[in-house]
Amino acid sequence: MVNSFHKTDTDMLRAVLLALIFFVSEINGAVALDRAPAVDEGSYAANLRVAAMKDQRRYEMMSRVARQSRSRGRNDLEKKAMGREELIRINPSNAPAVKFPMYAAADFGLGEYMVDAEFGTPPQKVKLIVDTGSDLTWIKCAYNEKREEEKQQPFVAQRSSTFKTITCGSRVCMEELAPLFSLDLCPGLSSPCMYNYSYHGDAIAAFGMFGKEVARLPLTDGTQATLLNVLGCTEAILGSPILQAGDGILGLNFNMQSFGYRAATKHGRGKFSYCLVDNLSSRNVTSYLVFGDRKQRREKIAGKMRYTELALGVVGDLYALNVKGISIGRTMLRIPPDVWELSEEGGALIDSGTTLTLLAPQAYDAVTEVLVAALSRHLEKVEEGIEPFEYCYHYSAKFDQSLVPRLEFHFKDGARFKPHVKSYIIDVRPDTKCIGILKGSGSLTIFGNIMQQNYLWEYDLFSGRLGFAPSTCI
Repeated sequence: MVNSFHKTDTDMLRAVLLALIFFVSEINGAVALDRAPAVDEGSYAANLRVAAMKDQRRYEMMSRVARQSRSRGRNDLEKKAMGREELIRINPSNAPAVKFPMYAAADFGLGEYMVDAEFGTPPQKVKLIVDTGSDLTWIKCAYNEKREEEKQQPFVAQRSSTFKTITCGSRVCMEELAPLFSLDLCPGLSSPCMYNYSYHGDAIAAFGMFGKEVARLPLTDGTQATLLNVLGCTEAILGSPILQAGDGILGLNFNMQSFGYRAATKHGRGKFSYCLVDNLSSRNVTSYLVFGDRKQRREKIAGKMRYTELALGVVGDLYALNVKGISIGRTMLRIPPDVWELSEEGGALIDSGTTLTLLAPQAYDAVTEVLVAALSRHLEKVEEGIEPFEYCYHYSAKFDQSLVPRLEFHFKDGARFKPHVKSYIIDVRPDTKCIGILKGSGSLTIFGNIMQQNYLWEYDLFSGRLGFAPSTCI
């Protein structure tokens, strides 16, 4: 069972933590997991408004990361990733890949994507939001089962013989987990390492304790592998019902402690990939999150995979891209080149945990000017607007996508990404479509998951490149 000599310290710290949360809740609205609200079953437009609020806060958080980052460039790969020979030795070419069923979270009122996963011994099943912008993997959790409410949590640490708390006096807590918001609260060297993991600025956070736990990895040959990884046992969430819908977060960013990095290097030859089905699909429409080679998968792709550089280690542990510009209808837009520079604040990121795409203001203005001119010739503008979107249009008959000029992103190495029309002219009501792009509050651009839908995306962490191709994903 869980290392029992921490039991007293754990109970004491848990009481202190929850007392702090309920105090803060008077101001910010914390939600303890034993009183989680039901998922809002409102309209898709209402869900988009919630997603937009989340995305704007996330944008601010990532902008802050960009400002604080110091460029480490490609040398960061040499520091973090195993050598190619070591990767091949551990993951030979005939080794089966890891695959998790992945689906849109629209049925839960969310704008993200989820996977079904299992952690612990015996395994406990959970639904996790896939987030390439997060390093910590955490699950809504109870450390023990003293109260009836704790028994109902998706993950109960004391039920698992392999869950081991990380102590606050350890080097792992004080150094390696510091970027994951570990707290200085440490009444004794054997006390558990606690965290206050901040999302989307300081308005949303997850509170809990760090442990190490075994993840069960389903393989393409029908067998199963295991991965020992840092796991957050989250006992309360501050400030938002968004994180309440699933059971937690699967962190896939480029941090050495992230599930994505460890699974890719230990079992995936340095790669992971996903194919996002339509964001409005029901849960039973699945693709897969894969670590390793997708050759066993049979998604239909249109044309060849294209590749562009992943600028790793430049904007914190986020996945940055070297964009050159944007064209619409084969005409390059006049956007200042410095908008795309991966400077202390600017540049572009790709992120599965952001729903809508946010463009730097100069890029947003240039894109919407052309799209508005094209759409206004054929469709009636919705004058009152539909939050959070600035430009929306009525249509009475079947929508003709050929009326919309094609948007295309150009990368500095010559690769081009042409999203589907439905990924930037999006449905918000049965008779209304909007330009589904938001204006960022700073100089950063983020490619959200709606823009990525019906594309296969392959992150090669060893080679530092991103592959993509249009696909049905099924």
